[in-house]
Amino acid sequence: MTIQEILIKNNINFDLIVKEKGNMIFKVGELKILVNLNQGNIFKLSRKNFDVLASDGGKFALWLIDSKENKHYYLKFINKNNWLTNSFVSSSKSELNLGKEVLKKNAKISVIMEDLALFNKK
Repeated sequence: MTIQEILIKNNINFDLIVKEKGNMIFKVGELKILVNLNQGNIFKLSRKNFDVLASDGGKFALWLIDSKENKHYYLKFINKNNWLTNSFVSSSKSELNLGKEVLKKNAKISVIMEDLALFNKK
């Protein structure tokens, strides 16, 4: 089942902003979400995608999927000042390895859908 099918099945209204190999960014209400599909649990975030997520200074989340192990990780950033933003601001790197912070945020699809429902436009 695709990410779009999961969102539709759970009655989550969304707008697709970016779709590229292995990544897509969509918006649910005021929350932008980057979905990264990877074969393994090593995830990277490009500055280009970060800039799209943080462009208006709003709320954003990362939904990272390890398709090899069928594991989902979900990190939400509500405040403008956070470790991810600070990492990009203090570096000139074109991408960051998300590292151990991701592996602490194991989540089930049902929990992710419950969270996205809070931002869902009625």
